Amino acid sequence: MEIRPKCKNDGCDRLAVSGGKRVDGTRKFKKLCTICHKNKYEMPLNRRDRLVRKFPNLFCILCGWDKGPCDRHRIIYGKNGGQYTDGNVISLCPNCHRLLHLGLISVE
Repeated sequence: MEIRPKCKNDGCDRLAVSGGKRVDGTRKFKKLCTICHKNKYEMPLNRRDRLVRKFPNLFCILCGWDKGPCDRHRIIYGKNGGQYTDGNVISLCPNCHRLLHLGLISVE
C-alpha cells in the first residue's frame, strides 16, 4: 500500500491528488492538492470579468469574426513575463486562437 504524499504548497496539510496508475501498477501523485492546484492554474471569475471590461469583445483581428465573445491572446506569453496590457493583448476568435497556439497560423 502506497502512502499519499502531502501537498507541496507551504502551510497546506491536505493530501496530494492522485494522478492515475503507472504501467507497473503503482500510483503516481500530483504535487498539489485539489484546492491549491485550482488556485494556481484556474483564473478566478472576478479576474476574468475585469479582463473582459478592460479589453472588450470586439472582433477577431485575423478573420473578422464578431458573432460572439473573442479570446484575449498575449503576444508575449505569460511564462515569458507577458502581462495583460494594452500593447500585449490582441483579440482572437476561439478558432484562430487555437490555430495560433498549434502553430498553424501566425500574427505578423
